[in-house]
Amino acid sequence: MLIDDNGIEMVKVIEVLMLKAYPDPPHQDKTYSIGYGHFGVTKDAACTPEQAVAWLRQDIQRAQHAVDTLVKTTLRQGESNALVSFVFNIGDGAFAKSTMLTFLNKGLMEAAANEFPKWNKSAGVVWKSLINRRKLEQAEFLGKGWRSAL
Repeated sequence: MLIDDNGIEMVKVIEVLMLKAYPDPPHQDKTYSIGYGHFGVTKDAACTPEQAVAWLRQDIQRAQHAVDTLVKTTLRQGESNALVSFVFNIGDGAFAKSTMLTFLNKGLMEAAANEFPKWNKSAGVVWKSLINRRKLEQAEFLGKGWRSAL
């Protein structure tokens, strides 16, 4: 199931639009991002809002593919949206090795939902932004809608 417009909006709120390149926090001064988390730009890069959305739709395809191929359980739209956002953030390799995926493929959806808050660190440091992101993803996954967690 493809991420829908509601899921894209959730990612846009979580990622926050940046029209000028910024250092990716775990890789300060080494890797720059722009738009809604688009990697691989120079530190002086800039973009339009339209380009940022185009990059997001392109970049999210890898996460979508990972969810489509790794998850063997039928997903509802909110579950799919949340998982694509989650994988977009943590990467497909980490997702493939996760306890969350094990629970999903056993059909243990509540147990899988309880895994979201555990993914609150980047480079070993707890980030408030990741705590907040996981709350939105978890709410979307549970069918409450991500806006309920704002």
